[in-house]
Amino acid sequence: MRCVHGVFSVVAVLFIVPAGLAADTNDLFRTRILPLATAPEGSSCTECHFSGVELRNYIQKDEASTFAALRKAGLIDLDDPANSRLLQFINRRPDQPNELTERVRRQELAAFSTWIEAAVRNADLLKATTEQSIEVSEELVRHARNDRVVSAFMDSIWSERQRCQSCHSPEFNRGQIGRRTREEVDAISWIVPGDPAATLKKLEDSGNIDLSDPLVSPVLTKPA
Repeated sequence: MRCVHGVFSVVAVLFIVPAGLAADTNDLFRTRILPLATAPEGSSCTECHFSGVELRNYIQKDEASTFAALRKAGLIDLDDPANSRLLQFINRRPDQPNELTERVRRQELAAFSTWIEAAVRNADLLKATTEQSIEVSEELVRHARNDRVVSAFMDSIWSERQRCQSCHSPEFNRGQIGRRTREEVDAISWIVPGDPAATLKKLEDSGNIDLSDPLVSPVLTKPA
């Protein structure tokens, strides 16, 4: 119940400020970012949503120190602000999202995206320094790395899955049972329909990807 109250509080805070109201980065920070830290129950209930990302821990007392601390922690990408790690963390979805928490997550993502895009062009903020440090958990770092691996898998292999699915997808190869045993067919069915992340994990678990020597992975070297 406490978490639900917190989520409703954040919804109310986020929705009272129109997106186009802020005239500069400080207004953006004051009207769209700072309220996330001052909401009665916090912006991201670690008990039930957003995979434990508590946004109030990322927001300092003012815009300059917040930007400097986020930059120092590597959470803001000056060259590619839209791909900043903080935005990747906020955009994480729990295994069982619901409509309300998804709505809050989208609003938080929009607020930080707008502010970061403007802030990286603010010369005064680029000169800001801070002694404050933000500790980024190892679990979050691992998740970001995994996201990049899944993204690369989707670009290089998942996008070409049509070439593999007649043999390796359970949606298409069931007809081979009779010529082969069910166990044999199951063993080659490493495509998980509609789920690239699960497909990648299945390739790893089945030994089709050799993590110690990727270039000799069976998925690359098996006969056509």
